[in-house]
Amino acid sequence: MDNIIEIPIFEPDGVTYDELHAAGYNALWAGFGIAAITTFILVVSSWGIPTRKRAVHVLGILTSVATALSYLAMTTGYGNITSCRETVGHEDGFKIPELSCRIDSEMRYNEWLLTTTLLIINLALVAGLGGAQTLVSLASGYIVLWSTRVIVSQENDHHIRQRWIWVVVVILAYISLLWNILGQAFDSSKARGATVQKFYIPFGITILALWTINLGVWVGSLGSGALSADCTAITFTVVDSLLKCTSGVVLAFACRRFPDVSVELGGYWATGTSTEGRIRLGDETEN
Repeated sequence: MDNIIEIPIFEPDGVTYDELHAAGYNALWAGFGIAAITTFILVVSSWGIPTRKRAVHVLGILTSVATALSYLAMTTGYGNITSCRETVGHEDGFKIPELSCRIDSEMRYNEWLLTTTLLIINLALVAGLGGAQTLVSLASGYIVLWSTRVIVSQENDHHIRQRWIWVVVVILAYISLLWNILGQAFDSSKARGATVQKFYIPFGITILALWTINLGVWVGSLGSGALSADCTAITFTVVDSLLKCTSGVVLAFACRRFPDVSVELGGYWATGTSTEGRIRLGDETEN
């Protein structure tokens, strides 16, 4: 009994929080300012343009407004969620349980659902995609976002094998999105004219590349914890400024410089459900 060696039991010393500091909050305020200025520029640039030719501008304005509101909510601390991850450290050859928590905003994910919809519709209109192709592109974008959220969720840490199923789902949905937004759009944009195709292909590739970078940063920050909260905020601000703000301004001025790029929508978009201009046959006049 005298040879029994007591093994020390280590308890977690506490919880480590990865929070935003001055650099992160400054980046969020910068993102809000850029999105707000972009909204103003797009509103001014669309002034005087007929409603039937203003679809691209309206979608761009809605995208920048959603981005501005999202960044405003994050800077003021609304929609914050705390996610914790259990890790194991080592000290003197013994494993020590540790708990690392991260504060993130649910507003970013909600904003992505809206802005992804607006971006895909804008790309589909410029490329001249049909309604079926646009619907498939929207569904593919949603599946990528939802599946990525499952991958980065903390609850999925104990189900590593199941996580690979969602990785496959993301890959398949992403291929579908590429096929429609780039593959199918190559032919449809060509049908609209050489100018449209020449503008759309590099523009569409850039949009998808920036959107993919956003997903990668999301996985790197929440999924693996490789990026700190401040680094994540700064990176998201830069990418969002290019993806959701600068792209809208570029597209709006491209429509002004190259009339073929502009999209013209009539019917309900321009006139609503008004009966003005309709010819009705078979009506009888009551005396």
